Amino acid sequence: MGPTLTRPSATLSHPMGEGRGEGFREANRRRSEYFRTVTWVFAGLAAVCFLSGCLSGNPGITILNLETGRQVIRTVPGSFNELPIDVDAAGKTFRTIQRSETNSLVLRTVNFQGKTKTEKAFPIPDSALEAYGSTWAYAISPKGDAVAYLDASSHELRIYDFALKSSRTIASPAGGSSVQVSFLFWTDGGRLIFGAHDLNAVEHDLILLVDSNTGTQEILAQPVALAAFQNALSPSGRFLAYWEGTRRSSMEGRLVLYDLASRTPVGVVKSMSGKWLSRPQWNVHEDCLAYEEGARQIMMYAVSDRTSYVVAEAATNQMVYLNGFGSREVLYKTSPKMGSPMDEPLRIRDVYGPKERQIAGVRINGPAFVVENGAILIAKTGF
Repeated sequence: MGPTLTRPSATLSHPMGEGRGEGFREANRRRSEYFRTVTWVFAGLAAVCFLSGCLSGNPGITILNLETGRQVIRTVPGSFNELPIDVDAAGKTFRTIQRSETNSLVLRTVNFQGKTKTEKAFPIPDSALEAYGSTWAYAISPKGDAVAYLDASSHELRIYDFALKSSRTIASPAGGSSVQVSFLFWTDGGRLIFGAHDLNAVEHDLILLVDSNTGTQEILAQPVALAAFQNALSPSGRFLAYWEGTRRSSMEGRLVLYDLASRTPVGVVKSMSGKWLSRPQWNVHEDCLAYEEGARQIMMYAVSDRTSYVVAEAATNQMVYLNGFGSREVLYKTSPKMGSPMDEPLRIRDVYGPKERQIAGVRINGPAFVVENGAILIAKTGF
């Protein structure tokens, strides 16, 4: 557990969207259409990358020792490796749902040498986990004995129990065919943190705390608007960082830092330049948050003094990609605009000094886990 975070005296306000009724819903639908367009752009880049040969063979998972530079790449049969990686609480293994050699879904537990420790059949259709393409809508329990997911067919929040080999439904006030999952996390004590973005909502979305055992629920916050992929849970599961739009129909927003233990916000990160804030990552001590501001800057927000600092900046014709955050080092890549960072070296920058080193041949893109004991990075290989 890291240092105790300092909580600002002022509480967060939640400005409401302008307008009401059908016209406002239409504005919200336009915003959702923007997200779908962005998704297609990334898909197009991935296809170009694939056709140009930047991916070799099947996709996989990279396990990298940041101290020695040694890599283990665990390939995965087929192309189903789009779901996030879950590191266990002890920091010894990680879990992910993948496609097996027989083309069925399995929950695999893998150690940091790339060896499979356990494998459990997960008889849920792929489509049930995709949740309308908004995000990867599943969460693995801390013990690895169950998986929570939003069923894209029935629009229900469900839990699959591996021991019972069956699923059960949890009633949710955020249910319905218009709901997309912005995030779904499973923390200690059987608690699910569910960020629900409702396409038809007029005023706000919901962040729910759900007891996976009893089904009881608590509304933690009612953000004006949530977004997929722009959220992060701290290593201990105590702190949540999420993007909140300032209006339902606007792409302008901020990052909110929320203490799940005290049920209070502990910080607000606003753009220093009016640019999009994305890819938040907690450090292992949980007292700093790294994030991208626009396409060229990586910033760090220190919770104790509620101040943001520039950590790394790309050249004018370059873009940055934040990959991870250790105890005091951010991991990132750069690439030419509209180019792929896949073959670029992984840069490791000390946030408290000018020191930076590089590791070549790390073919990853997107967020990664950094495990403190042994300085291990775990990330998806390729798009």
